[in-house]
Order: sequence, then structure tokens, then C-alpha cells
Amino acid sequence: MRFSYDRAGVPWSRVERSALSLTQEHARLLDVIRQKACDDSRCFAWLPDDDAALRDVRGVMKRLALNSHPPSVLVVFGIGGSNLGAIAVHEAVFGRLANQRPNFLPSVFFADTVDGGNIGDIVRVVDASLKAKKRVIINVVSKSGTTMESVANLGVFWNLLKRRLGREAHKHVVVTTDEGSVLDKLAEAERWHVLHIPKRVGGRFSVFSAAGLFPLAVAGVDVERLLSGAR
Repeated sequence: MRFSYDRAGVPWSRVERSALSLTQEHARLLDVIRQKACDDSRCFAWLPDDDAALRDVRGVMKRLALNSHPPSVLVVFGIGGSNLGAIAVHEAVFGRLANQRPNFLPSVFFADTVDGGNIGDIVRVVDASLKAKKRVIINVVSKSGTTMESVANLGVFWNLLKRRLGREAHKHVVVTTDEGSVLDKLAEAERWHVLHIPKRVGGRFSVFSAAGLFPLAVAGVDVERLLSGAR
């Protein structure tokens, strides 16, 4: 195959500069993967090889007995990259209307809005499940720990959990955030379970960190195979 750039409107010199830049960036990404270090903003490329993240996710699932006693409802609070990666994988594996299938569990709700109608609908689903003694897990994902929409939604559902479950409410909340963030400190005070996101990993690149792995694992995705494919 032969390409002609005669009428492309882009000088060949610019194409060469772009190709060189991409080649150099590719080399840097490979270095990050080989070094298995997360001190570079490109460390998202190493996440599929981060055994510690998967081990931490499995640890929280074990402590909550989520494999032997899976929830009926999983609600994930996140904005932008904290939510979109998990949504994309969940829809790719189960389909966009998975919650509508008979006996499909858990029902998964990605609450990425503070729209009253949307959040109100999820509140009613969660409240009905709690009244029926069904298990509900709340996962709030905020790298900074100060994302207004996520924190506001967490407040609504945390109050609901406390009203229905009393002293057992803390067993139903998992926080995914930066170590040392405001939300991390609040989780310690409230005895919520915590998973950390590597500090140099931005939200939009976090799907292979605990931000994506935890909700996907709870939802029934084979995250080991997912990471294997990513490698």
C-alpha cells in the first residue's frame, strides 16, 4: 500500500515530527511498564501488571464476603473517569440494559449525576432492597476525595444506610480514593472499607486500578482475564 500526501494539506515535515514524537512516547510507556514504577504520569500503562491493586480489591471482597454473599444492588458514585471506564466495561460485558434482565444480579447503578429524579429513583431501589433484607453495597470513587457530586450523593445514601441498618451501615460502604485525601480520612473515621488509587494515575486512566476493578469484580466481571487482555 502506498500513501500520497501531495494534496493532504499537511506538510510531510509535520508528519515526520509527529511520527517521531509518537515513537518517543511509545518508548517512554514501555520504560514505565518495564520499571513497574508509578512515579511518572504515564504509570497508567503499568496498571495491568499491578498485582497489589488486584490483591487489595480481592482483600476487601473477602472481608465483606462478597463472593459467598454477593449484593443484590451495587451503587457506584463517580464523575468522569472515575466512573466511565467501569461503565464502558460493564456495558461491553453485560449490555446496556443488563439491569432489566430477569434475575440479573447485582443490579448496578452508576450515579454520575446529582439530578434529583435520577438519584431519587436509585434511592427508592436501594431503600426497597434494604427493607427486603437484601444486601446493598455503595462504592464512592473520588481521586481527590472532594468531588462535590460524588460526596453529595454519598451523604444521601449514607444517611439511608444508617437509618435502615444502624451500626451495621459501615459494612456496606467502600471508598476508592487517593491515600491521605479528605475522603480517605473520613472513611477511617466512619470505618468504611478503603481502596487507594496510585497518586500519579489520573481518573480518566484509572479503569485498571481499584477505581474500575472493584465495581467490575463485584458486578461479576472476570477482572483477571480483563487485566490479562490489557497486558
